[in-house]
Amino acid sequence: LNNSNIHVFWVDERHGDESVPANTEIFYNRSLDGGITWEGEQRLTNALFASADHDTALNNSNIHLVWEDGRSGNWKIYYKMSPNNGLTWQDGQGNVGQDRLLTTNATPHMIPRVAVTGSTIHVVWIDEEPGPNYYLYYRNSTDNGFSWNPILLLAGGVNDPNRPDMTVEGNDIHIVWDAPYDEDDIYLINSTDGGGSW
Repeated sequence: LNNSNIHVFWVDERHGDESVPANTEIFYNRSLDGGITWEGEQRLTNALFASADHDTALNNSNIHLVWEDGRSGNWKIYYKMSPNNGLTWQDGQGNVGQDRLLTTNATPHMIPRVAVTGSTIHVVWIDEEPGPNYYLYYRNSTDNGFSWNPILLLAGGVNDPNRPDMTVEGNDIHIVWDAPYDEDDIYLINSTDGGGSW
């Protein structure tokens, strides 16, 4: 929600097939008058297998979307954005209709979360690399998604991070997660310099 603009995202199985996992795609719709009228659905992903667990962040007319996607045969984290309040979608470099791959390891990447402040985009996710437990990874872009800084390993192994969440204000970033195999404890890690150190 941004003023009278409402942005809605969902996962839809209307294009499902017999693949495992089933083929799901991410759809989007917006209302510019507080929900009185809606412009019509947009299909934001179009790939084999599932486009699933997703998160969004909004900054003025820029909307940022991250999701886990199985198109390569393993879960990866993808990104796309709209620079014009949801009218069109692109990969951050101006390529309309294209997605941006943010992760490259051979292990599954899952449960991405995104937050934005100004032109800086922060993304965290769970990964099985280096294994066998889960690990928390982070990556950011300081130019509104055009280029991305190297991936950072933040935590994992002993406390098996799961279901991260993140909030950002200025250069302060706070990430929390639960550790289901450690008596469901809650952990926190933070950065006060925009993700440079933790």
